[in-house]
Amino acid sequence: MEITHIIMLVVPILYGGIQAIEMSAILARIAGLQVSKSMSGYALQQSVYMATRLLLVMLLPLLGLAIDAGIDKDSYAIMAHVSLIISFLAGGVVVSFRKSIVKYYSGILLRHDETGKYISSFFSPKIPSMELAADLKIGAGRQVLFVSIIVFTIYSSGMFLSFYLAALIPEYRASISQSSGIVNALGALLLTFVIEPRISRCIDRASRDAADLVFSLLIGRWLAVSVIAQLLLLIIFWIL
Repeated sequence: MEITHIIMLVVPILYGGIQAIEMSAILARIAGLQVSKSMSGYALQQSVYMATRLLLVMLLPLLGLAIDAGIDKDSYAIMAHVSLIISFLAGGVVVSFRKSIVKYYSGILLRHDETGKYISSFFSPKIPSMELAADLKIGAGRQVLFVSIIVFTIYSSGMFLSFYLAALIPEYRASISQSSGIVNALGALLLTFVIEPRISRCIDRASRDAADLVFSLLIGRWLAVSVIAQLLLLIIFWIL
């Protein structure tokens, strides 16, 4: 089996895993709200995000290797679309089992509060018998949903587009592939200065809409990788 075929198999699995884990991490913040440990919930969310960095460290060199190995643009496009399809399916699982995931993260927070041992709490959570205070919904989070779609469309498509351009212009592939960091930084700015302040403000005010705003962030991310990023990549791959 050629190296490019192996990469085309591994990249979608890694990418789908990253998206699924990070989508589930958003629910850790809701878990913090449910057990009245909002700051610990936010810290848990960031901890889970950091766990995906290892997968990302593996993913980026693989994309670079695909370019160096001379992957053709059609094969690259298929790999990108399959990656987003797997992310869509994995995200659907996260959304469908959101209550169970929130309970699991709530158990981690309760166990950590009880024992003070953070890492071991992931493996022996104190699962609460409670139900969610209310079923999660978009509600007042329409603005967060809209901006979230924009942010995570940039996140989910920017990396693939950068390496695709590197494949089209191989003499500048090193510098072009590094532009993925610029694209992601733009998404991070929107997330940091638009979405997060709105959510944090509601949490500080103990607003009943806080959980819905966080859930809107999750749904926005899922819609971005499921629909918008797919359409964007389809159009750009067709034009180029």
